[in-house]
Amino acid sequence: GVSGIFVSIPDPVVAEAVAACLTLGTRVMSINAGIDASLELGLLHHIGMVEENAGYAAGVKMAEMATIEMSYCINQFPDLPVLGQRCAGFAKAMEDLDLQHGGQIIVPNDNSLLFTRTVEEEIARDGDWSGIAVLISGASAVPEALELKRQRSGLD
Repeated sequence: GVSGIFVSIPDPVVAEAVAACLTLGTRVMSINAGIDASLELGLLHHIGMVEENAGYAAGVKMAEMATIEMSYCINQFPDLPVLGQRCAGFAKAMEDLDLQHGGQIIVPNDNSLLFTRTVEEEIARDGDWSGIAVLISGASAVPEALELKRQRSGLD
């Protein structure tokens, strides 16, 4: 049998499965996402970050690196609590730094054209995007975001 597993816990459905493993005596260590679930389940170890703190740190670093007139957080999986937590931390950093924040932009994770259109409609600015700062909340949105950055000069 299985004596132990490593698992990321991005949402409650996975947490339920982890709880079932625990009742079977399987040792579980959480990695990456799910520190809150890890604590609730009584897991011995979690390797990862506190998502809200990570979003906050990203916002502070972004503000150090660029002049921000307006900021947004792109979330391609709004049903995953961890991405919402990252975006909340980013929003808090913008608030604490007295910078404008336009909120989350919810984008599809499987349609590049709709991703671009959604972001462009939300930002609603023609031409140069200097002063616009965007946090990508998850890795799967990076290719589309980089393409958008290539198309829109000034986007940080």
